[in-house]
Amino acid sequence: MFFSVTQTPACKKDWTLAQGSCVRVFCGATISWMNAAQACQQETSHLVRIDNAAMNDMIASLNSNRPWPLQGLWIGATDSPTGQWTDVKGVPLTHFNWYTSEPDKSANQHYAYMNFMAQGKWVGRQAPLPTGCYACQYGM
Repeated sequence: MFFSVTQTPACKKDWTLAQGSCVRVFCGATISWMNAAQACQQETSHLVRIDNAAMNDMIASLNSNRPWPLQGLWIGATDSPTGQWTDVKGVPLTHFNWYTSEPDKSANQHYAYMNFMAQGKWVGRQAPLPTGCYACQYGM
């Protein structure tokens, strides 16, 4: 008789298991979306892809585990250069959690930012943010 054993992947130190992948929030100096994407690559990961409401809520919940509250963070969603919202690998997104009237196409906002002040809703941004936070993901 043979048994199939499914093991839960182990995450690196300071990373959190989330729906079969590992995620981590990084904060530091003001950082653009592009530089955040490069910083994730240096961690052998990518900016987090949010595929469903449960993943969105999980990423938003990481804020409550911090010693100081964050305003929000960069996530792996962009409509540059095609105009279609994709992840950092260019795969079209199927889940969105936009705040009312977002994304604002008239404001040239091509990068998604999860706003914790708006219960994890997404807003479009074009410039570096003062919080300098972003979420990376690997194993997906």
